[in-house]
Amino acid sequence: MALKPTIYKVDLSLSDMDRHCYQQQKLTLALHPSETEERLLVRLLAFADRYEEGIEFTRGISQTDEPDVWQHSLDGVLQQWIEVGQPSAERVVSAGRQARKVVVYLYGSSVRVWQQKQLSKLTALKNLELCVLPLDVLQRLLTGLSRNCECSIMISDAEWTVTLGDQTETLRPEWLQRAE
Repeated sequence: MALKPTIYKVDLSLSDMDRHCYQQQKLTLALHPSETEERLLVRLLAFADRYEEGIEFTRGISQTDEPDVWQHSLDGVLQQWIEVGQPSAERVVSAGRQARKVVVYLYGSSVRVWQQKQLSKLTALKNLELCVLPLDVLQRLLTGLSRNCECSIMISDAEWTVTLGDQTETLRPEWLQRAE
């Protein structure tokens, strides 16, 4: 019998001062049995950072033909393909052919190794954004994650202040590449 996902309910309050975007969302996230809470947290942060009308979580890590998060326009055009983790360059290039913009949120102890192996294969993609999230901050935030929690994210001057449960951290994403 297959293991079932663990369900997380998150009340998200987003205040993105840089884009003048303010949202309250009740989200349900499924943690796949092979997925870590750290990855779930990065999916949540990516969703908030890229929030626009039509953004949604996909069916999850077991779907190889979908990203972690995506956003379609009202007429069904794939606007954003959002990956978390350390996807292969081939996967990112393929996504770049399908979506107007591809955004990858990198995290983990081997990000610099990924950069050395994959980054040179991606520099020609003009619709690609690459963001590194600091592992130490993510790990501290995880102490506030529970299966039913509140998350507040304030983005101002490219700095994120994240409150998850009773844990508050400030992080500054490192952008390796921005779309033109």
